[in-house]
Amino acid sequence: MTRITRRHAVTGLAAFCALIGPTQASDRNTRAWQPRTYDDGLIPDFSFELIEMDLQGSLNVYALDTETGRAAVWGPQERVPIGALMPLILVAEVLRGVDAGTKQFEKGRPLYDLCEAALLRGDRSAARSLLDHVGGIVALSAQLALAGDKTTRIAGLDSEPWDMQHSTTAHQAANTLWMYLSGPALSPQSKALLRGWLTAPMYGVPAGWEAAALTGAEGDNTLSVATIFPPDRSPLLLAAFITGANRDSDFQFARHAELVRIATTNLMSPPYDPYADE
Repeated sequence: MTRITRRHAVTGLAAFCALIGPTQASDRNTRAWQPRTYDDGLIPDFSFELIEMDLQGSLNVYALDTETGRAAVWGPQERVPIGALMPLILVAEVLRGVDAGTKQFEKGRPLYDLCEAALLRGDRSAARSLLDHVGGIVALSAQLALAGDKTTRIAGLDSEPWDMQHSTTAHQAANTLWMYLSGPALSPQSKALLRGWLTAPMYGVPAGWEAAALTGAEGDNTLSVATIFPPDRSPLLLAAFITGANRDSDFQFARHAELVRIATTNLMSPPYDPYADE
């Protein structure tokens, strides 16, 4: 006779809940208890399943604790629109040119102001000027690959950044941001400037932590790509892309915040197996 353990019972209940969808209780913010299965992912698969089901769209996530190597993935290699990652790449490649000594670069000068406008305000005209500055799409793609990102594809700015002609993966997006913030691509001065531009309060990040993050929205798509810095600890990399969702952007960004909250909580307090004796 097969013995049904508590683990089997809870797993079966989770699967049943995933099939029937959210109940009225979800209106009371029941997710505050942080849904978890016994898997030890930084963000458990059960959480991904619930969130994607809520979104009625596609969810692609990559999260990595750079201190321990512990990760969480959900479609991390599927291609997604590049969106707000485009101005990051443009600005970072401009900074690489500045590091090479080709231009003066300081606040109040045209090139500096164009970088701020493209990165912080999503100014398409500024982005076009930066693209011209780095030599066009072919040059930008070559420079990006040389810096270490051979996955991201960039088409001309005549197509929207949310068009799949521009695409990347959640895994690559997280690592591209980290590449520019910590790798050898930029000088310490340029890395500090880029991090300063990107640092702002981020929903889901605990008080006292810092996040250098990009967010973006267009139609039924949203993204968040962040490097999150806990005090006195190596950072957390997190990239989340929501595409084709039958939900508005506010609803989607609430789910981005939930992913951040679960990951940052588990970063400091890893989930335990309550059924270890079975």
